[in-house]
Amino acid sequence: MNWKKRLAVCSALTLLVLMMVPMLTAGAQVVTAELDVQVNVINGSAGTAQRSDFQFQLNGGAATNFNANGVNQITGLDVSVPYTVTPVDFAGYTSHVDDNIPGITCTNVTLDPATPAFCRLTYTFIEPETTTTTTTTTTTLPPTTTTGKVGQTTIHGSGSDLNACTTALDPNLQPPGKTDITVTVATDASPQPHFGDPITLSGTSLTLNIPATLLQTGYDAGLIKDGDQVPSTITLTVAGSNTTQQTHNFVIKTTASISIKGGKAQPLKSTVGLPNTTWTPTSGTADVFFSEQAMKIVSVVNLPGIGKVTVNFKCDPRTSAEFVAVGATGTVSTTLPPTFTTTTVGGGGTPIGGSAGGASELPRTGSSPWPLFVLAAICIDLGLLAIAGAKRLRRPLHHT
Repeated sequence: MNWKKRLAVCSALTLLVLMMVPMLTAGAQVVTAELDVQVNVINGSAGTAQRSDFQFQLNGGAATNFNANGVNQITGLDVSVPYTVTPVDFAGYTSHVDDNIPGITCTNVTLDPATPAFCRLTYTFIEPETTTTTTTTTTTLPPTTTTGKVGQTTIHGSGSDLNACTTALDPNLQPPGKTDITVTVATDASPQPHFGDPITLSGTSLTLNIPATLLQTGYDAGLIKDGDQVPSTITLTVAGSNTTQQTHNFVIKTTASISIKGGKAQPLKSTVGLPNTTWTPTSGTADVFFSEQAMKIVSVVNLPGIGKVTVNFKCDPRTSAEFVAVGATGTVSTTLPPTFTTTTVGGGGTPIGGSAGGASELPRTGSSPWPLFVLAAICIDLGLLAIAGAKRLRRPLHHT
């Protein structure tokens, strides 16, 4: 074949390749899908932030503001790549990824070209502190058995509620965890019926039951030992429906002491007395229901090889059933508490309506039966930390 024929063949092959390139490129197009990200803003009593004020990150990338309607539809995403959406911190609000709700997925999302994935982030306004504390010793007076009006008496009530608790560590050694704690509140209430008169809760007690298994893991990993001290603060919020006070905070400050006998952590059942409170009914015809509204625990522990760790527990009762109910003009007609709205004022004052909306703090004492509970609470997270802590002990720490 002479050189002219060879040149013609090469030119033809080159033209064929150039024609095939767009076809091959079209056949290798990336399959894409859509991910919809929504923001849910709970402004509470005084929050003013708008949806567009908040931001999120996709796979740790640049921060993106939410649209004014609160939904960002992200299209053209490669389905071969998993995606994770995280909230960007916003001052005055806490953030939460709603992964635990069916149909909502924000972590390691595998996209489907046929159906857009849905992720939601919730920001909640941090309410101003309404808790007031005192360092005086509280004396619980015996309940009054009768009152000034004919037919009024004192009744006793108690109730238990399984609390769903979220735990967070500082420093952030692991993601937030979840656990359950049983809370029991018992009290004497008078007068019954109230006829619009102020109601006194007296002889009130708080009991928590903690199994030894929650302590054993931390001890087995060498993170805790007998006699370790754990300073803590517990805040119990009690709600009174159809009262002007609406809520009251009990604050307990204590130092827990670990109890290990023969290498075995001891089970804990702790009961503490709470001070008397007075509640004002909103009318003389409305029944009043008292229930646990929330519980918070802040504990600090020094772990070997890790250092000081603060554990924050935020607990919500699963049912909010009442532990005592006071009728307005006779026996309470129902055992289910009505819905109520909490009204508070900022700056450490008392809730609207009177003194019962403030907080009562139990003093630090060496003989209180309470401290062992706090230890058990913190060891819920210590159990989760056991493996991580043991690994840290086996390698040197690097400080920056």
